[in-house]
Amino acid sequence: MNVMKTCAIVLAALLVVGVSVAQEKYTKDQWQQDLNSYTTQRNDLNTKVKAVTDQITTLTQQSSKLDEDWTKCIDDLYALVGSNRQAADAFRNAVIKATVGELSFPTSLDAGRRVLKAVENPDLGMAALAKIVVAEPLLAAKVIRLANSVALN
Repeated sequence: MNVMKTCAIVLAALLVVGVSVAQEKYTKDQWQQDLNSYTTQRNDLNTKVKAVTDQITTLTQQSSKLDEDWTKCIDDLYALVGSNRQAADAFRNAVIKATVGELSFPTSLDAGRRVLKAVENPDLGMAALAKIVVAEPLLAAKVIRLANSVALN
């Protein structure tokens, strides 16, 4: 057992001595060279960062100019058709609401009463009922939408 301990201690000592002998001595000149190299790299990177920052500034200015030109162009197009941005936006919102089904137009009460009377009258045929419905465009559109719905097909 003692022999093994002694061998282990000797091997450890040899390893420590070998590592310290194998290490290079880092001289002041080498250290100064590395420092100068890293300083040069830092300065080069700072120059590149400044160039990129200048490009970003230029591109931001160009983008702002293009945005202004785009807005002026759109306003000129609206003027050509006799409109403006606010009217176009209002129209666009109405179309979106109509597409989604949020926009509703009330049918006249008179047309609703005529349809109810016609439905209650057993002597009135479908042709007469159709004439009453067609007379009111909004009611006709609702009937067509209902007829085309999945529930009735």
